[in-house]
Amino acid sequence: MKTSFVPLLVLSLLGTVTFSRAGFDPERYKSVEVRELQLEVAEYKNKRVVFHGRFTGIQTTFPKHVERSGFKQDKHVSIETELPNVAVMAKKDDELTELLKELKRGDPLVIYGKIREFRIPSGRGSKLSKYYLDLEHVERDAAANPLDPAGKTGKPLPPGRRRPPLRRKRR
Repeated sequence: MKTSFVPLLVLSLLGTVTFSRAGFDPERYKSVEVRELQLEVAEYKNKRVVFHGRFTGIQTTFPKHVERSGFKQDKHVSIETELPNVAVMAKKDDELTELLKELKRGDPLVIYGKIREFRIPSGRGSKLSKYYLDLEHVERDAAANPLDPAGKTGKPLPPGRRRPPLRRKRR
């Protein structure tokens, strides 16, 4: 019985690239739009949410307020998305590392996690990101078009580096 189940499981996992913690159940998460999280993130503090976003990069060096909250550079990674006011924090894992190696800038993701608040000393950090999403599961969004940044056009996302300044012609 087990031998027939294992190949079926392996074949089903080949179609999608995911990372998840043990005990993941998608029914426990409230679906939230990215714009809603940008405007009203405090309403979702300590709640499980799921949102669709675009991968923009990773960050392995953290500001001091992030390190004070218990995130270490050698044990954690921050996944950058189009959501600037909420950091997506995850513990490094072999499965997550493989997923991050395959992702390209602009790839659509479905991100599951719990919104939490960084420990920021009072009187400091008015411009710092106050909230983070404790990542519990991430997967590629198979329904989204990877070339469509906002769901409207067929143009790819702009490159991550700046263009050189324009040079004036000499007379």
